[in-house]
Amino acid sequence: MNNKNSFRELLVWQRSMDLAESIYMITKDFPQEEKYGLSN
Repeated sequence: MNNKNSFRELLVWQRSMDLAESIYMITKDFPQEEKYGLSN
């Protein structure tokens, strides 16, 4: 296994990236003050 990419092969990493992408898609149209509250 290539150490440089080994974490990308982990199912937990792949699913967390899917979750992060979903969150970005859901929140992209939120009002600016809501985005600030979430990122704080």
